Amino acid sequence: MTKVVVVGAIFNARTLTHDGSEVSRGLGGGAYFIYRALKKIGVEVDCDPLWFDLDSKELPSLIYQLNEKNDRSIIRKDKGEYSWIAQDYTRFNADILVIKCSLFNSVEFNTRILEIIDQITPKLVVYESSVSSTGKELVLDRIVSRIDVFIPSYIEAKAVFNTGDIDVILSNLEKMNIKVTGLKLAEKGSWLIIDGKRHFFKPFDVVQKDSTGAGDLYMAGIIYGIIQGMHTPKSGTFASALGALGVSKLGGEKCFGVVEVLKFIKETKKRQS
Repeated sequence: MTKVVVVGAIFNARTLTHDGSEVSRGLGGGAYFIYRALKKIGVEVDCDPLWFDLDSKELPSLIYQLNEKNDRSIIRKDKGEYSWIAQDYTRFNADILVIKCSLFNSVEFNTRILEIIDQITPKLVVYESSVSSTGKELVLDRIVSRIDVFIPSYIEAKAVFNTGDIDVILSNLEKMNIKVTGLKLAEKGSWLIIDGKRHFFKPFDVVQKDSTGAGDLYMAGIIYGIIQGMHTPKSGTFASALGALGVSKLGGEKCFGVVEVLKFIKETKKRQS
């Protein structure tokens, strides 16, 4: 069985819905959303936080529950910053490493990302970016030669390539020589570029309730497709469906099994025929 390890930020969070009401999401962060989605799909996955929010008093114990077998030492920084969790990642021995972090970070952070890749030595490295910035150095500049999957959102791609032209963005992504890349366009669909070929996937029509984590669920679908050896159309369709199901639900506990996703795809196609 393929083993996946997800690393990134995990924190307690709340989100505002479109009607202005606040919904508690419990544990949050893209790394946690990807972890939960893959686990529900049936992938063997472990989730290890690179850092957590200091203001979340209950969080350390919850993180320990995710990794009960892992010994760790926690290095706290000043309040308002993140706590790093020092750990030897060689123990994970993962086939696929998923890194969830913002596009721009500190030199220290980006160096740590490279160390983790070297320690785990995965067969495949997935970089799931976010648009938030905590530093000035572009993560991609450090790890582009080490990653195999990178599918940014439109906003993220604009920040990287300094253009809003979709065709130019896709061309720039092609030049990066990454095995699987593409562009997430939210409710406008998505592009995948595999083996130099572009594939466009129409969005699924759903009532949007909460877009939190939609891109993370999409990436979980792509990872699942890679593990299952799905050809491009099936992989992209599955990922799009998983992301669409995510925005149709409130809160962060958005988890859907394979049967549920495939049923949603089948019913959608039936309605559209």
